[in-house]
Amino acid sequence: MSMLSHLQRVRQCLGKQSHKSKGKAEAHLRALARRSGDENLTAYYCQFCRGYHVGHTRRDHNTKEKANAPDSHVRSGSAQSCSA
Repeated sequence: MSMLSHLQRVRQCLGKQSHKSKGKAEAHLRALARRSGDENLTAYYCQFCRGYHVGHTRRDHNTKEKANAPDSHVRSGSAQSCSA
């Protein structure tokens, strides 16, 4: 397994509950959203365990990473646009 594949597996699969169907993952997602109030969750297919997981949407995850980055503040005159 390549280093990239290993990192993807760690991020996408390991430590997460695996569901046998997308429907079961979506039911879990709804329960998590009700309890936490988090609306940025999604159910996705995992190529590593061939099950379904619940995780944060990619856009939400990237926003959190950028907010926690050391250089995340916007300096005057240096605003950047997002092409997502």
